[in-house]
This record gives sequence, C-alpha cells and structure tokens, in this order.
Amino acid sequence: DYVKSCLESLVYYRIVKMLDIFQYSNVYSTTENVSLFLTDPSLIKNLNKWMQYQPKGGNRDVESNRYTTLSLKMAVELYALLGNSSNVEEFCMKLREKNETINVRNFIR
Repeated sequence: DYVKSCLESLVYYRIVKMLDIFQYSNVYSTTENVSLFLTDPSLIKNLNKWMQYQPKGGNRDVESNRYTTLSLKMAVELYALLGNSSNVEEFCMKLREKNETINVRNFIR
C-alpha cells in the first residue's frame, strides 16, 4: 500500500508518468479467477463494454455500428486459447486459425 500511495503522489505531482505497455511479445495468462465468469454474469457484460467481438464470417451491424456481443462460451474458449505460455502474437495466430476477430488489446486488459 505504501508503494501504491507513493506512486499515486508522484503521478499527481507530474513527477512520473504511468504508461500502458502492451506488446505482442508479452506473455499473459489467466488466474483462477477466470472461473468467476461462470458464476457472475455481470463480468461478461463488462467484458463486452471493453471489447468488440465480431463472429467468424460475420459483419458488425452497420445500422447500430456495434459488434455482436461475446457469449460466455466464447469468452471461456478465448481465455483457454490464451494459455499459460503463449505470448500475444501466438494468441493472435490461434485466433486467425479459428477465424475469430476481437480487439486483442482490450481483451487482454
């Protein structure tokens, strides 16, 4: 907590700047909390706010300019694809093989 408080102060006084570093060579993995998707439906709703999903072979709804929402099944499948040792680039290659299009940066966050 002390470190967090110090960093918040440094950012507030513009002594340091926090940057979001997203790189395709980074390795991300799920935690045991991924199972919360099965018990808390609001998580899928929140995930859909952050991420745009387009099903394979589908197009977004041009009239509403929105992508199809992500289902619980698809969310679990995508997190399973992420795996423990895959970097983001490998994850994207797996998505291409499945012909799925998502906003990877927002999905990882």
